Amino acid sequence: MENTSSSTKPTVDSGGYAIYEKDNKVCFVNYSIRWVYILNFVSGLLLTILLINGVAQLFINSIAGIIILLVALPFLLILILGVRLINKRKSKSLDELNKTAIIDFNNKQLLNKHGQPLAPLETVTFYKAWQLGDSSRSVEARWPNGSITLARGLSLAGGSSEFVYYLVKKGLMKE
Repeated sequence: MENTSSSTKPTVDSGGYAIYEKDNKVCFVNYSIRWVYILNFVSGLLLTILLINGVAQLFINSIAGIIILLVALPFLLILILGVRLINKRKSKSLDELNKTAIIDFNNKQLLNKHGQPLAPLETVTFYKAWQLGDSSRSVEARWPNGSITLARGLSLAGGSSEFVYYLVKKGLMKE
């Protein structure tokens, strides 16, 4: 499903995070579905293993095969519900979702999710940071008095390279 409003169509959409542009501002949005991607991956993996083993067991021992296939059903249900949740969250207007930060090009400021200034844009450095537990890197903003994570990469759902490319294209980050 796509967003119905053209003003809030994502410019970048990957791994449970998105970027959209509105009124000369760049908004970083968190869909809050990162855990669903991980759950879907694990459920899909277990479902595949159980289906293959269940079908193979049907030829050897039909009772064992049927039991294995019945055990696979909850994982199928989890996978279906996960896909539906992802589609539901991604169909919401981006303005309704939780923002991680906003770049205001009119006032040359980095703003927090509530629109309050964090730092002047000329003091902000955008960079890729390592994450614990994922091979994909996060995209962060750092300034003299603090830092903020703009988007966490998720290798199961596209990583953070699209966010890096976008920031490089905007002249905010060096590759």
